[in-house]
Amino acid sequence: MSHKVVGIIHIYPRLLFSAASYFEHEICRMVQTFIEYKTQNDECIVSIVKQKAIERQYHTYFDWEGRNANKFFSLFGKTFKEKRLKDVKEDPGLESAIKSFLELGNERNKLVNQNFADCTIEKTAEEVYKLYLQATLFIDFLD
Repeated sequence: MSHKVVGIIHIYPRLLFSAASYFEHEICRMVQTFIEYKTQNDECIVSIVKQKAIERQYHTYFDWEGRNANKFFSLFGKTFKEKRLKDVKEDPGLESAIKSFLELGNERNKLVNQNFADCTIEKTAEEVYKLYLQATLFIDFLD
């Protein structure tokens, strides 16, 4: 197999990992910023939340195989969840963005949890990029 072909085979996972890593970073940053704001930057609260609810917890925030962000919205209480569900219902583009976001996260999890060398992505680089672009609308909404 030529070097060029190997490069083509491996670009899809890199693109997928890059998108998923960016989303993880942004959502964890937003959660920490939210906690800092709500606690008026109380060092004790921010520290424990960062250690026990943010670091290495991102992948527990979502039902990756699901079709919605209800699990994530629920983390912030009933009122927050209901308000966000109303927002999603009123904006079909947001619902589509959430589905794209979850699909990218789920594909990333498949690569990580299976034998990476044998795992194939059923999407082209262009399809992964389109999912990324669509999913950024969800990130913008959360921010």
